[in-house]
Amino acid sequence: MEKKLHCPKCGSTDCTSHKKGYNRALGCLGFLFLNIFGLLLGCIGKNKLICQCNECGKKWTM
Repeated sequence: MEKKLHCPKCGSTDCTSHKKGYNRALGCLGFLFLNIFGLLLGCIGKNKLICQCNECGKKWTM
């Protein structure tokens, strides 16, 4: 049995998803405080999956 992605708010199955990617703001902040090694802070959570409902606009992570 295949599970379909559905919105936790409205229950709709009309949802899209994409990967989060590199966080530039966190990388810049890390650079200010930790020099070159602080740029790695932007990689935190980069593989999280972000989902958004096309019906109600709710966003959530997986």
